[in-house]
Amino acid sequence: MYSQFSDRAGFAVRLPLLCAAMALTALAPAQDRQEVQIPERATELPARETVAGGEVREVALPQLDDAIPVPNGGIRYVETESGTKEILPQDSDPFFLGFVAGKYYPPAEERVDPLLRAAAAAIPVDRQQQVTFGFAMFSKRITEERLQVLRDLGATFLGNHPHYAAKLAFPAHSLDAIADLDFVRWIGMPRDWQKVHPKLIDAAQRAGAEQELTVWINVYDTDLNDASTFDYIGEGALVEPEQGVVGLARVDQGAERWMTNGWKQAALTSKGANISEYSDSIQAFRAKLTPTELAAVRDLDFVLFVELDAEPTSAHEESQPMCGVDLTRPSNSGGFFGDAVVGEADSGIENSHFILNHVFGIGWDLAGTAGGPWDDQNGHGTHVAGSIFGGSYTGNEAFYGAAPGLGGAADLRIFNVKIFD
Repeated sequence: MYSQFSDRAGFAVRLPLLCAAMALTALAPAQDRQEVQIPERATELPARETVAGGEVREVALPQLDDAIPVPNGGIRYVETESGTKEILPQDSDPFFLGFVAGKYYPPAEERVDPLLRAAAAAIPVDRQQQVTFGFAMFSKRITEERLQVLRDLGATFLGNHPHYAAKLAFPAHSLDAIADLDFVRWIGMPRDWQKVHPKLIDAAQRAGAEQELTVWINVYDTDLNDASTFDYIGEGALVEPEQGVVGLARVDQGAERWMTNGWKQAALTSKGANISEYSDSIQAFRAKLTPTELAAVRDLDFVLFVELDAEPTSAHEESQPMCGVDLTRPSNSGGFFGDAVVGEADSGIENSHFILNHVFGIGWDLAGTAGGPWDDQNGHGTHVAGSIFGGSYTGNEAFYGAAPGLGGAADLRIFNVKIFD
């Protein structure tokens, strides 16, 4: 069974039901805040027994102070007229919630965001877990002991967020107790303008009222559950050295397309989002929606961020010598130890190319093209493959890739996913 809210350490937390008391009091004065005692670490561990070559001692890292990190280390780099870089003082205020659209600095005197209080008061009664979502901005270092204090108050830790905040699922009754902790500066939610990527805002402004946009809707936590389903997509084919395609890959080795069938998917659908899949690796739904529906989706408390699903492009990188690959390749071709596996998601790979026909591979065509994954009409995927594992047996090392020894056995096949033509 899936736990609806699981922290990064894998602890499943059963969140309590919404208490009747929404008469939450004003912020407690500083002298009344709960002081949490964090045990100090030992500065040195006991010595281990002597081994051949000398005595082995384990020494703990120096104890850090409780000050939180300053953004960018307190410095920034500026181009001057002479072209040199100067290190200048930077605004070192670390108390902001950072998103790609910009930073939000809560008011200095504010401990609980009014938006978070409003969201807690409006939790739907049919929501399986009576929680809302947001952030706890820390004023002291984030430690496992302090995260456990939050868990003990009923919150679920869902990850870290810039600049120095914990992403949380909050039971409504715990807001003031969490805000009163001596290591918490502020609890709250992102602003509306932070929750939508600027490129998506631009696309929505250019689109007609009824024009659908393809987006990824990131949520705070997984929506997988016992009712979730998936199907296999794409067609797979196997290649072998100097033989080309030798057979089809098993269906169950292909890519999986998931639908959660959970309460988050249902809520998004009710706002007009036409959902096509869910990716748990990024905890996001791929969907189509209109600009009007985008605003409704953005306002949902469990939606973290919405961004445009941009079309894949074939951007090129710099040459291998600039990154030192030609220096490492002679000592390790990628196939010396027989435990390295690599893959690419691109326009396919032209396996018939003379520097790419030396590998074992398995590929899937998710672009629905006639030629399959080992046919590349675009050319970019083949270019990338050559950069990775190209191997020339003509003696000209200019044709070598970074690791020509990859894909050297049937159980170490190159993975090839064709995602565009």
